[in-house]
Amino acid sequence: MLVSIRNAAGIGAMMIGLTGCYEDLFEFDGLSDEGTPGGEVVPGVSATIDGVVVKGFAYCDVIARDPQGTALSDTSFKPAGIVVGQDNAFNEVIPQPTAADVAFTLTIEDYVGPVIVEATDCTYEDETTSFAAEIPMLRAVINIPEAGGNLDLSVTPLTEAAYHIAVARADGVVQGMTSGGVDAAYRLVTNAFAAGDAFDPMTTVPAVASLDTSAGATEGEIFYGLVLAAFSGAADRRDELFTGLADDLTSEGLRNYYEILQGGAATFDASQRNRTGRAASEVIGEVVEAALGPVPSAP
Repeated sequence: MLVSIRNAAGIGAMMIGLTGCYEDLFEFDGLSDEGTPGGEVVPGVSATIDGVVVKGFAYCDVIARDPQGTALSDTSFKPAGIVVGQDNAFNEVIPQPTAADVAFTLTIEDYVGPVIVEATDCTYEDETTSFAAEIPMLRAVINIPEAGGNLDLSVTPLTEAAYHIAVARADGVVQGMTSGGVDAAYRLVTNAFAAGDAFDPMTTVPAVASLDTSAGATEGEIFYGLVLAAFSGAADRRDELFTGLADDLTSEGLRNYYEILQGGAATFDASQRNRTGRAASEVIGEVVEAALGPVPSAP
C-alpha cells in the first residue's frame, strides 16, 4: 500500500509496535501549506543565498528559479578545467577540495515565496570509490521571506529529498509549491534523521567523510556527512533515497528506506575511506533507532 505524505494522518494503525519518533514524522497538524502557490512578486525585497553543494564537495552550475521555472538569479558557474577524483589515469595528487571551492552566491530581487535552487552539471569525487563522478542535478527548496536578507543553504541529497516532499505537498504539481509546503518538507526530513539533532539539513555544511579535513568538523557536520556517505554507498538506489520519503510513508516503506541506507553505510565503511573517526553504520543505526525504536533482541 502506497501512502503519500498528504495521507500520513490516516496511517496510525500501521504504527502499532513502533516506538521512537516515528509518530513525529507525520505530525503535520501544526503545519499548513499556506502561502501563494508559486510565490509572488514583491517590489523592493532583496535576498542573497550563500551556499555550497555537497555530494562530496561538488562543482556545479547553480541557479535559483521560482516554481514556475522562471530564473530568479544569474547562474553561478563552476570553475573551468577542474579535476576531481584521486584515482585518475595520471596518478596525480589532487588537492582536497574545501567548502570554499564549491561556494556559490545567488541574488534574488523583488520576490517572496518558495525558491528552487538547482545545481546542475555537477562533478564531484565520490566518497566511496574516490572516482570522479557526475550527477545531472541536485535541488534544494528555500523560502524567501518578506524581509529578504541573507540566507544560508547547503544543497545535498537530503535537500533533494525535501524538494520531492514539497512537490508532493502540492499534489505533485511543482508550480503549486508553497512556503508552508517547504517548511513541512524540512520538518519531515529533520524528523527522519532526528538522531542527528545537532545538524540542520538545510543550513549545516556537512563534512565530506572521505576527506582528511572531516576530522576537525563538528559533531553535527560529521553526522550529516556520514548520512551522505551512506547515500554514496547506495549509489545504485540513489533515486529511491531521493523520493522515498515523499512516496511511501507506511511503516514498511520507512523500514525499506532505512534498509537501503544501512546497506549504503556498510558499503562506505568497507571502502576504508572514512576519515571521520565514526562509522557510517553506527550513525545510520542511531537514525533508525530514533525513528523506529530499538530492534528487538532475539529470544
